[in-house]
Amino acid sequence: MSKPETKRLPALQILRAIAALAVVGHHILDQLWGNLGVASLAQSLDLGARGVGLFFVLSGFILWQVHHHEAGQRAALGRFAYKRVSRILPFTLIAATAWVGIVAVAGRFGADASGGGFTSWLSSAFLLPLEKPYPGVLWSLRHEALFYLVFLVLFLSPRGFAWLFGGWMLASALVPAGVPSPMRHAPDILWVTAFSSANLLFLLGILAAIAHQKLPAFRIGGRGTVLAFAGVAVMALWAGQGKYDLGTVAGFGTACAVLTLVAARSTFRLRWLEYCGDASFSIYLAHHLALPLVYVGLTRWTTDAGLIFVAEAVLLVGVGLLGYRWIETPVLSWLNTRAPVRARLRPSAWTDARPTYQGDARR
Repeated sequence: MSKPETKRLPALQILRAIAALAVVGHHILDQLWGNLGVASLAQSLDLGARGVGLFFVLSGFILWQVHHHEAGQRAALGRFAYKRVSRILPFTLIAATAWVGIVAVAGRFGADASGGGFTSWLSSAFLLPLEKPYPGVLWSLRHEALFYLVFLVLFLSPRGFAWLFGGWMLASALVPAGVPSPMRHAPDILWVTAFSSANLLFLLGILAAIAHQKLPAFRIGGRGTVLAFAGVAVMALWAGQGKYDLGTVAGFGTACAVLTLVAARSTFRLRWLEYCGDASFSIYLAHHLALPLVYVGLTRWTTDAGLIFVAEAVLLVGVGLLGYRWIETPVLSWLNTRAPVRARLRPSAWTDARPTYQGDARR
């Protein structure tokens, strides 16, 4: 069977950028509330949870879109595992190690930064759901890693995957009753990571990918994309105020799945946002590393909340873009030279229909 033509899906990169920027904005607003008592409507909407939820839906969409045709192909398992480990483990190691240094520096300048011990570093660096992760954003990568482990079964047995994944989704829907959040402050981190309602967002992403494959071919232009994004965004924000309770996940996750499907069919381009989408993983990790130090530096210059928000947003996104340019890209390039030929990593290459193995490097 000949390989189909590969094609980038730029609007999906734009969604990645939106998700990453939402998380950055949420953490800045949370910081302003905690330190200056400044509240905002955006904070009440919990943009951080919305951004992470969108990332989960996109992950489900991408993995199914890229790998569904390899179901039952055991030879693909090793390539998939190599790509997944190479994609996240080096950067969690870097982030957790950098946090140890930041804790030491931040304390000397009066910034609030917790963690830094060996067991905390070990749990964070290897995404072990044993302790609170530092930096805190690593909690979401624990869910990603669990999703990858379950997805491995697809290459061994499609039927086994269907039973395992279906059982996991059912448990994630039923078990978390009474659990307020899958965040890092949950009393039993392992239990809540394994059976959080947030895991259902991966399923909604897979359903969006299946719909993308089954629906008749059509494209959505730029104007239609903007209108669809705006409409579905309103639905997503309206769908409950809980972080990851079952009702919020169902409403918000469905809206994100529709948004992802629209993006997959869209011809809309916005180059600078696409580049931020390429760098979304670095932005997601690096902004939280720089958050305490940047805030302390800015508050020595001004106490105006509006100025702090704008300046901090620009600086934190800038740090993420630099991390992408000077750390993420070189590390992936180095790993690429040591990868099996058919597991080569290529940052931000996306495919429509059935992809080559290079098409899945972003998450």
